[in-house]
Amino acid sequence: MDAAHRHGVPVLGNIFLPPVAYGGQLQWTRDLVQKDATGHYPLAAQLVAVADAYGFDGWFVNAETSGGNTALATDMRGFLQELKALGTAKGQRVTWYDSMTATGSVSWQGALNSQNQAFFQAADSMFVDFRWSKSTLASSGTLAGQLGRSRYELWAGVDVESNGTSTSVNWDAIVPSASAHVVSLGFYRPEWTRNHLPANRTPGDFHAADDLFWTGASLDPAKPNTTASWRAPALRVADRSTVDSLPFATVFNTGHGLKWYEGGEVTSDTAWNHLGLQDRLPSRRWIVRTSGARPSVTFDFADAWRGGSSVLVAGTLGAPATLDLYETRLPVGSSETVVELTHRTDAGSAQIELAVATAEPSAPGQAPSYTYFPVSSGDGWGTSTVRLTGLSGTVRTLAVRLTGSGSPVRWRLGALAVKNAPAEPAAPTGLRVTDADGGSLRFSWQPAAGEVRHYELHRVLADGTRRFLGGTCQCAYYVAGLAAEQGESAARFELRAVGELYTESTATTTTHPW
Repeated sequence: MDAAHRHGVPVLGNIFLPPVAYGGQLQWTRDLVQKDATGHYPLAAQLVAVADAYGFDGWFVNAETSGGNTALATDMRGFLQELKALGTAKGQRVTWYDSMTATGSVSWQGALNSQNQAFFQAADSMFVDFRWSKSTLASSGTLAGQLGRSRYELWAGVDVESNGTSTSVNWDAIVPSASAHVVSLGFYRPEWTRNHLPANRTPGDFHAADDLFWTGASLDPAKPNTTASWRAPALRVADRSTVDSLPFATVFNTGHGLKWYEGGEVTSDTAWNHLGLQDRLPSRRWIVRTSGARPSVTFDFADAWRGGSSVLVAGTLGAPATLDLYETRLPVGSSETVVELTHRTDAGSAQIELAVATAEPSAPGQAPSYTYFPVSSGDGWGTSTVRLTGLSGTVRTLAVRLTGSGSPVRWRLGALAVKNAPAEPAAPTGLRVTDADGGSLRFSWQPAAGEVRHYELHRVLADGTRRFLGGTCQCAYYVAGLAAEQGESAARFELRAVGELYTESTATTTTHPW
């Protein structure tokens, strides 16, 4: 959820009332929509409170238990209206799944029509069941307009759980190649990109499948493959950026890794995953502009500056290659605005430049007009600071240009930051172990004052070495599998707040006796 919000993506809780064949009981539906003595729906208020307390953005309501009647459908509509009204006041939304009809029966329409329009009108949007057709989506969009609603509040369901990019889809019914979208596009179970892989999958295997799913066979959204049967979202859906304020920083952390790195050094050699630590990742994966052979661009997990991954560019650079990284809306407020790049050349040699555009390209898919700034290089990881001299207004695109000598190059980007001034977060307080079961410990603490990106917990060994245990955006953490080191009577732990620029606070500490 933290990663989704960082990327500007809302997260909905799921109210699933399953079919009878899968254990569903109609009484659960009746309990959900039960009214109190004042005619209100108590569970609507409680669900809004739950979403507010846990920080998610509303509810997806899927009532698929058969056996209902018109009275139950009326109560469900009233429940949705109250859930929406209460949720709107908290910035929440309600999505209805095309299942129950106005008679209370369950009959998936694959359309917005007279059988389900009352539920659509009571909610913010509707997920149209997978049995839609070109004609039913067209009529659904028309009906939405007649009801005073946007056709894009209808999501045409595409089930990719089983077949992923081999799924047969009538794309022109949803996102025609040469005209406006008919309705919105709703994928069901896109985690196929992970789930279809074997148990011994690597992070690289997952990202290769994920890039194919979202970007398409060309692996370059600026040069889409328009003949492939899988019409990847990058072909027809424009990216939107949440990189719109300073400071901004990324270490290209995907939220999982084979090791954990800090300052280019390994502080944990244990594989890990925690999507809450994921950075805002480049949305244009991967646009490369070159007149020569295109180098490969991937998230790489063999080395990193911080976290578990870096961006690796590998290939023979017969011509300059510009790699688009981020669409942004960053103000260039003063001469103090700088961009920092932490990078390393593993093989070969290349001249590195920061490419910055302050205007949109002249046409979709075209390159923006870049201003290029030289970036210093050295041996090993190094951080180069670039002042945006001569620029004003708004930074629209951040990119890097590599110019080689025609020989193979391996270059990795470990971190990128845009800032006016350094900022260090305040420290958390009150770190303590709240429960212990052998080597399994539960920690909690009081949050740091001000803005914090996340917290990082380390164990401090007798020689002063810090061993990374985990990170979280919350104020509690669970660690299992700890054991006393030789001669150690108590374990020492340190917790730090990490700011947006990946600066760290001072540590708060605690010990735990063995």
